[in-house]
Amino acid sequence: AEAADYGIHPALLDAALQPLGLGLLLAEPGEGMTRRPFAWSGVTLHAQGAVAGRVRIALAGEDAVSVTVADPAGRPVASVDVLTLRQVAAKQVAEARSDSLFRVEWVPVAVSRSSAPAGRWALIGSGNGSGSGSSSGHGDVDVHEDLGSLAAAAGPVPELVFAPFPDAAESTDITDSAIASDAVRRATHRALDLVQAWLADERFAASRLVILAGQGLAGGPVWGLVRSAQMENPGRFVLIETGGSGDAEPDGELLAAAAVGDEPQLRLDGGEFCAPRLVRVPWPDAAGPGFGAEGTVLLTGSSGGLARLLARHLVAERGVRNLLLASRSGAAAEGMPKLVAELTGLGAAVEVAACDVADREALAGLLAAVPAERPLSAVVHTAAVLDDGVVEALTPERIDRVLRPKVDGALNLHALTEHLDLSAFVLFSSLSGTLGGAGLANYSAANAFL
Repeated sequence: AEAADYGIHPALLDAALQPLGLGLLLAEPGEGMTRRPFAWSGVTLHAQGAVAGRVRIALAGEDAVSVTVADPAGRPVASVDVLTLRQVAAKQVAEARSDSLFRVEWVPVAVSRSSAPAGRWALIGSGNGSGSGSSSGHGDVDVHEDLGSLAAAAGPVPELVFAPFPDAAESTDITDSAIASDAVRRATHRALDLVQAWLADERFAASRLVILAGQGLAGGPVWGLVRSAQMENPGRFVLIETGGSGDAEPDGELLAAAAVGDEPQLRLDGGEFCAPRLVRVPWPDAAGPGFGAEGTVLLTGSSGGLARLLARHLVAERGVRNLLLASRSGAAAEGMPKLVAELTGLGAAVEVAACDVADREALAGLLAAVPAERPLSAVVHTAAVLDDGVVEALTPERIDRVLRPKVDGALNLHALTEHLDLSAFVLFSSLSGTLGGAGLANYSAANAFL
């Protein structure tokens, strides 16, 4: 869907240049060197919005190529008469990572009470524990049991509709995987139902739905799902985290003023609003936690590309000598024998197991079989399932399918290993859990949980 916003989408252009890394046209770069695009000349865009392409790359001189991109029907998309590449030290590229690490920082933003809309607002649900602001003195807040009863009510459609999501799972014992995962699913299903109903009713097209939710065990996935809904439907949803140290009963008028502003996500704490920003952080000097050469490292989701990269890294760079690779497919996964042979060649003892980590009984059996002389020393959880679709097309079943490996898998791993002296317990999330992603509401929800 984003392709129409670009002359040629950056991802398509990047993919078109990937064959340069195969070493078929240009000689191998010098030792410790790599090639990077340096100068472009004779660049022509023939068509906009291509989502796929056929690429022809030909030599155009020393360390230079020509590039022609056509769509699947053979129609021209873009051409580059000469792309000159330059060799740079791989160390320089690695050092450039120092400004590519980010974290989320919540920064104060100004909200003026005078910005609150003068019309009526609505609150759906009880608002118990959410700080709905229905007692703020505004006087024009209509309380409804749910969105259906609001839609059925007579009168004008409110400009703002507040929907509190009390995070009942905050007090849940996460060692009880079934109870915790059920709390997550209930909250995420409710968010999906609410978002879909909101988008389906044209009467709310000019209104904003304000989700009041924490970012705890069950609230995190709600944020993940709604972030993706925001990307697909700009201006229709606002996320506000309430319940901070000074917000037992947030001021509804202040909430309303914040909700009509330009910030799609806000946190209210002590009467002050903050908005999330990505900020650069220094690259860590230390390598991070050790994994232990003598113990066994469990790597879940091992049939995926990410896990295979990690397996090589753990063995070649982190000194891991005993790997337990778990996935639902086990040894039958495509390419697994080749991966095992490669890791063995690097000096590791590798065991492959077919295990669904979301199945607590199966995971318990797998962990019980780890030999005592090579006890479990670390867990790296990368298991994931994709089932992409815009939020209107999702179903509770599609939500659950994607939540299962992330939520149930992580909860089971935690519950079954918390008594062990692990050197590392690593859960791989995704940028979609932080930023959302069009077509990724279920995946964003699952990763926001982690």
